[in-house]
Amino acid sequence: MAKNFSPAISVVIPMYNTERYIGECLDSIFAQTFQDFEVIVVDDCSTDNSYKVVKNYVERFKDKIQLLSTKTNSGGAWRPRNLGMRFARGEYLFLVDADDFITKTALEELYKLAKDFDADVVQCERYYRLEADGKISITSEPWAVSADKPTLESSNVVERLQAFSNRKIAWNAGGRFMRRDVVMEQNLEFLQLRTTEDLLFTETLLCVAKNWLKVPNVSYYYRKNENSVTQKLQSRDEKHFKAHFNLVIKGVEYLDKFLAELDFFKAHPEAKLLAFDALINLSLQWLLVFFGQVSPQILDKVMREELNLVSDAKALSAFLFGRMNRLHLQLIKTQQENQQLKSKIKILEEEKS
Repeated sequence: MAKNFSPAISVVIPMYNTERYIGECLDSIFAQTFQDFEVIVVDDCSTDNSYKVVKNYVERFKDKIQLLSTKTNSGGAWRPRNLGMRFARGEYLFLVDADDFITKTALEELYKLAKDFDADVVQCERYYRLEADGKISITSEPWAVSADKPTLESSNVVERLQAFSNRKIAWNAGGRFMRRDVVMEQNLEFLQLRTTEDLLFTETLLCVAKNWLKVPNVSYYYRKNENSVTQKLQSRDEKHFKAHFNLVIKGVEYLDKFLAELDFFKAHPEAKLLAFDALINLSLQWLLVFFGQVSPQILDKVMREELNLVSDAKALSAFLFGRMNRLHLQLIKTQQENQQLKSKIKILEEEKS
């Protein structure tokens, strides 16, 4: 690949043991109607034939593709994504997971939208979902869909964070289209948070992007892969829940340091609390769904143990404990209401029979 090659788009693909799917992913990219792009595949120490499969594409499309490798397995997509973004040379970055693929006009559509609206981020709220049996449907995170035409998100950071906290802005990394300069200049990166790294990256990006465009375009095929890292992480015991909860706290500490460098949050410290609130709210709700019905006793025990380990930022620790406690009570109430509803349904079913 030419050293001075500066494509319009850099497609970054983290890869680990996806020999069954990476070919379809790359085929969908090289078949694009828009050809001003480069592909950067970062292999995370695959133990199958994934690397060999991509090597064949390098031989065929050597002017358009780079194949990089991590030194050790990362246990998630965070390090491969960071490495790929650092090596990228495109005006825009497009993040694609190795077991997913895109429509033939995806790059053309996203690039035109970014240019037309001078967007730092183009957010597709809908996507194709591919089930294990081959069934395909158009879906979305139901709470995040609001745009039936290209719509710019508010430029007001507080309003953005409120929308984010209310789950009106999707935070999945797969399909993320964004201006590379914004990522590089703000030193944005994915942290090793396993299940919530996408969420934290999205929130930091929300705080620094100038124009955030939400569009109804459906251009990304998400494959429900039972062997994915996320699926394998599922466990319902206290030990695993505690480990993930600890990562949420680390994410809040990182966000605290990140926002401290931004002029807006220096002038509006109250907005910082809103940012913490959004991250905690979304992370904890997601973790409870991820791990199933964690008992209030376990949640309370883990919350107290982990918050006692927060760094010497006493004000942050106090805020975290207060917010966690309020959310904790809300979650207990929701669990109780759900149980009562199940009991009523059971009684009605018994009466009918």
